[in-house]
Amino acid sequence: METSKHFQSIQPFQVENLLSCGNEPSIIDVRTPAEFFYRRIPTAKLVPLDQLKRANIELHTDDAVIIVCEHGIRSAVGAQLLAAMGLENVSNMEGGMASYHGPCLTEVGRPELST
Repeated sequence: METSKHFQSIQPFQVENLLSCGNEPSIIDVRTPAEFFYRRIPTAKLVPLDQLKRANIELHTDDAVIIVCEHGIRSAVGAQLLAAMGLENVSNMEGGMASYHGPCLTEVGRPELST
């Protein structure tokens, strides 16, 4: 993981490894509901970026939180916002879902096979 001034960057393969080892960090997906329901990480919670600041998310300041979006741009904004709100262990998944090849749920709720 690479450290930024306020949040960390994590690569999609690192998220895949965490999930495959049974670790379950809090994953917040800041995409739109349509993007989320089309393809998502099974344990992710949907909180669209425009609602993140006012969302009632129960997190402690030291909880490990990974923010994801489609390409890593909105999630960087979301990670910055949460870090500014006092969360200390926030990571942005670089490259977003477009670069993630781990377990997913598709729009019909079936697990998608990794390629």
